[in-house]
Amino acid sequence: DRGGDWSSDVCSSDLAEDWSIPDAPLTPLGFSQSRALHLATKDTFQRSADLLVSSPLRRPLQTLLHGFPDLHARVGTLVMPELQEVKAHPCDTGSEREVLEAIEEFGGIDFSGLEQGWNGKEGIYKPEKVLERARVVRRWLREREEKEIVGAFSLERVSEGRG
Repeated sequence: DRGGDWSSDVCSSDLAEDWSIPDAPLTPLGFSQSRALHLATKDTFQRSADLLVSSPLRRPLQTLLHGFPDLHARVGTLVMPELQEVKAHPCDTGSEREVLEAIEEFGGIDFSGLEQGWNGKEGIYKPEKVLERARVVRRWLREREEKEIVGAFSLERVSEGRG
């Protein structure tokens, strides 16, 4: 699930297809969708899940803060750079760690796993390395002791394959 509607989705629906919005935030519709997600899940897995993990991009972070606020308050949020968007468009490229840490809304999220260059689309973060990243994520998930894990990200192909 790609989460709530985000600014670049709105721009791309125009004839201009503007994908240039860096680390696009949620739109008002996206916030509304996230609130609806909260209402639909507040009495279910938000009470029972053991871990909340997110892509470090603004849109999934906003989706989880507004969609899973009770879960976030209870277990915190683990940010994983391997869960970032695949493509190298500005709207699919995350902000620097310092920028994210300075956003008041993101207070309390631990960004310590974001190393310098995590958002440069180099190495394992190159678009053509998505299958390798997906293997890393699947392995990481299998090795976790938590049994019920909720995620906010849109990495393609995470659930494909066996690696």
